[in-house]
Amino acid sequence: MTGTREQLERVRNQFLDGIRQGLTGIYTQLTTGTTRVSAVDTEGDQLLNSVISTLGETWSATAQVLRVQAAMSFPLLVARGLVPGISVVHKFGKLPNVSTADGAIAVWAGTKGPYLGFGATDGEAITAVSSSASDTGTVLSSGTATSGTSTTLIDTGATFVSGGGAVGDLILNDTQADYGIVTAIAETTITVFRFNSGTIVAASDSYRLVTAGAATGATVLLLKKILAEDRTELTDEFVVLNGTTGVDTTVALTAVRCTRGRIIHAGSSGSNVGDVTATQKTTTANIYMKLLATYNSTMILCDTVPAGKTGYLLQWGGGVLGSNNGDIEIRLLSRPIGGVFQVQEESSVRATGTSTFNRAYQIPKNGHGGGTDIYVDCNADANNMSFSGHFTLLLLDD
Repeated sequence: MTGTREQLERVRNQFLDGIRQGLTGIYTQLTTGTTRVSAVDTEGDQLLNSVISTLGETWSATAQVLRVQAAMSFPLLVARGLVPGISVVHKFGKLPNVSTADGAIAVWAGTKGPYLGFGATDGEAITAVSSSASDTGTVLSSGTATSGTSTTLIDTGATFVSGGGAVGDLILNDTQADYGIVTAIAETTITVFRFNSGTIVAASDSYRLVTAGAATGATVLLLKKILAEDRTELTDEFVVLNGTTGVDTTVALTAVRCTRGRIIHAGSSGSNVGDVTATQKTTTANIYMKLLATYNSTMILCDTVPAGKTGYLLQWGGGVLGSNNGDIEIRLLSRPIGGVFQVQEESSVRATGTSTFNRAYQIPKNGHGGGTDIYVDCNADANNMSFSGHFTLLLLDD
């Protein structure tokens, strides 16, 4: 018989449910890097064969696409967003100079001691500022798109060229939190190679056209994974930097967490010239991040599980480099919302030149509920040492 689209969708959902239920196979894939999820291969093949035999030729091509997806490695499926309700977070951080006098300190590029971004309890806007005037962007044009595609933004009332726009500038789609580098420009049309997240410009999308002008440093900071007081995720937001003068977010006004930041555009230096810091607007002691000069990225080994998700630890570890032989004790800690930090794991690495440590779990450790804060700290018994670490969380929708 010939099947309906609804039948195919139902079988497809059953197939994806089978993937989700094969958790042992899934976890093995994510921690060992092998190429197939053996726990669900047979079931997936049976379901797809059923699609082909019962729905007829009308939908068999689509069923074959599902078979190809089944043969892909599960980690790649997750990375591409093809498994509903499952995502992965990779966190990494660095302490550039650890000494005995520091004690146990969180692994991030800010002040030595605890991670200060976990101190926020009341929602506020976020303020971003650089230590260098060279980190400055200039908004040439702003407005509302009248139409667009996956590679163009059109505003029939714009004056992009006469307003100073040029190839190499950055176009921000504030509505969809997406951006692209300008590859061609006309008075009312901007063309990009692609928008970073693959979005399609829609009529009424708000935009800004940003240039570095004479500035040599970073122009735009992208803030990601911003969480509100109830730990729900807020929209990613772009901050056009203004050197040593702070710039506030205009959308994220109730933030209490933000551990990810990226420089997405810069002048001739290709990076942030100064250290770029983001704090709560009013309670400035709550520092979310510090992007070290030239890094273009945060180095924060701290994160918070968003509301509505449960985080499972897949692996963690790190490495030490030092001019002196010594040990660094490292700990992984977590705190449920409203609770206290508890040590979940502990290990050590020795600096005899360079030493690394990595622990991967065949069965993921714990199930951290929404709102749980997680971080890694370290404690050195010698001076002039540097530590870099990482952890990976598998996030499942509740």
